[in-house]
Amino acid sequence: MHIRFEPAQPDDVTFFWWLYQASYQTVIVDQFGGWDEQEQQLAFLRKWQQGGFQRIVAQDRIGGLLWTQEHPTHHEILELQLSPALRNRGLGTAILKREAERAHAAGKPLRLSALLRSPACQLYLRLGFQIISRTDNQYHFELPPAVAPQSGGRPAGQAR
Repeated sequence: MHIRFEPAQPDDVTFFWWLYQASYQTVIVDQFGGWDEQEQQLAFLRKWQQGGFQRIVAQDRIGGLLWTQEHPTHHEILELQLSPALRNRGLGTAILKREAERAHAAGKPLRLSALLRSPACQLYLRLGFQIISRTDNQYHFELPPAVAPQSGGRPAGQAR
């Protein structure tokens, strides 16, 4: 599937709020026992106002969002969300590999965080991310430059 990335536009906010809900509501209810619509909308809007979101365009339609940040010591994915229709089709893996290549080309690890009960945690581990810390609510993952994302989660060149 061909994908491209475009800067988010102000009128994308409605779609991205819907995507935020589709991406987080089940996990938040599972992990915290409830979903406070107003609280979640405020959390989303605080992120949105920081800017830097990218549209993920697949099949000529906005199908997700990517929000990254460059740090002196690492490259970070702050948000990666895909519409439900595009999940489990390899798109998330392809985007993670792309971001890993960008980070590793700069000699930096790729980092991201996920809620403890997020199903994405299994994907990150399968791709070779390591849990580098944990809070009461989240895992913090890192993919060092020596590890190429692959379906076994093994370092590049390691025998199966």
